[in-house]
Amino acid sequence: GAVGPGIDVAQGNPVGGVVDLALPRVNAVLGDQLQPLVLRDVTGRASAHHSPAFFEFATEGLQFTTGRGERWPGGNLWFRHEPAQDRMPETGAFRADRLDLGALGLIADRLPLGDALRKLLASRAPQGLVEQIELGWQGPADAPTRYQAKGRVVGLSVAGDTVGAPMAGRSRPPAATPGVRGLSAVLELDQAGGHAQLRIDQGALEFPGVFEEPLLPLDSATARAQWKINGEHIELTVPELRFANPDAEGTARATWHTADAARSASGSRFPGVLDLQGALTRAN
Repeated sequence: GAVGPGIDVAQGNPVGGVVDLALPRVNAVLGDQLQPLVLRDVTGRASAHHSPAFFEFATEGLQFTTGRGERWPGGNLWFRHEPAQDRMPETGAFRADRLDLGALGLIADRLPLGDALRKLLASRAPQGLVEQIELGWQGPADAPTRYQAKGRVVGLSVAGDTVGAPMAGRSRPPAATPGVRGLSAVLELDQAGGHAQLRIDQGALEFPGVFEEPLLPLDSATARAQWKINGEHIELTVPELRFANPDAEGTARATWHTADAARSASGSRFPGVLDLQGALTRAN
């Protein structure tokens, strides 16, 4: 293939550079415990800079095909990491547009993402296009002490948890983390809470361990949501929800918050306390 490199040198040492790529095949190992990352038809620009104070990496118009034939659609991303120094905590920042979650999931086990994030991508199998995202955090990336994020995603699908066996003395299995299909969202959040505008077209919600048939298909649904997090207490408000599927159509509003574990019959903060009010204009 073809590579057009440019290297930045400071005091005789390389500190960064930029490279234009046009390669029919790339085979790279990005960590001691990682499998080789095999890519085909790699085009675009990549740049990196580093010093004792920071590491920075960016791409422009990067496109490639994974070993399984999934095509990364291109787009730009920027990542910066600053290690802890003196009294300053570790920090990180990430920006991207046109980030294909399906393609990312296929190569996640070959990228140095951290075990927690890698396992999350494998278990949730996210699909969809992140049109724009901005992240910033303090502390380790997989366990930050402070963070903020905002973004826009289209066609998001995330699998729910597998339902486990019932706990001792109980007939029903515990409710698992829900999933979603066909979600478009605009959201903004930090460690104290956030808000979102949500829309589903020809998608579904998945409630493992809640309903006998966990998948709830939806022709359409729109909602506004906001949430607050104060230590272990979580509060969610949905002031407006509209939904329709082949069996029902209506509107609703809801509030939910975690329970007091000391008083809850389950001895846990979950499933929490739900106040749901709604009206059905059509139902079967």
